[in-house]
Amino acid sequence: MYEEIKEIKKGFKESYGYRKVEYDINVDREEKINHKRIYRVMVKYSILSKIRRKKSSNYRDFEEKFINIYENKLNREFLQEEKNKVWLTDITEYKCKEGKIYMSALIDCHRSKLVSYKYSTNSNVNLVLETVRGALKQKRKEKKEEEKRTLLHSDRGFQYTGMAYRKTAQENEIELSMSETGIPQDNAPMESFFSSLKLECLYARKPKTLQETKDLIDEYANFYNNERVILKYGGRPVEDESY
Repeated sequence: MYEEIKEIKKGFKESYGYRKVEYDINVDREEKINHKRIYRVMVKYSILSKIRRKKSSNYRDFEEKFINIYENKLNREFLQEEKNKVWLTDITEYKCKEGKIYMSALIDCHRSKLVSYKYSTNSNVNLVLETVRGALKQKRKEKKEEEKRTLLHSDRGFQYTGMAYRKTAQENEIELSMSETGIPQDNAPMESFFSSLKLECLYARKPKTLQETKDLIDEYANFYNNERVILKYGGRPVEDESY
């Protein structure tokens, strides 16, 4: 299989991704080869196509970023009775007059508590790793008798498919899960949190500077965890004795 793919990816076809390789390799075959198998071989031998990017980009090499894709183990089972059993994470951005700010957030599926969040002017891997580490620090503070293995669910953004993210998860016994491509409903509570943040806070108050934006995010995070009424949970988070 490797030799066939290598033969195809010569000359101008060097930039071919696994979908185009699948087409070429199956043209004269009676028994077709699945694109997933071709993708795995290309990952194994580091022959995935490279993406074009601006010189100012902070992205790492394509092979490092996109080699780890995980199945959707959560399957939209968002209602969880236990704390720290399922975490959801994602990144959003907000543009003010001074520029863009990126926010990485992680919430617990138990009552949608905001466990950890970080913001930066760069949407890079470190932003995500800092968010996960913040959540792990919070988890350790609880000092439960039995340490629970946590499932961490995200979309397929490059920050979540690289080796650094995978290594952090393995070192902390975190099981990883991912949404299907282009299906935000697979991470619906996370999308809902960002929507609330923007509609109730950022769009309403329209901060002009990066610092004003950060201050508002901090203010809203405190409100969201301690005051905001969430009807499906029957009241405010502080009224839940499990916190």
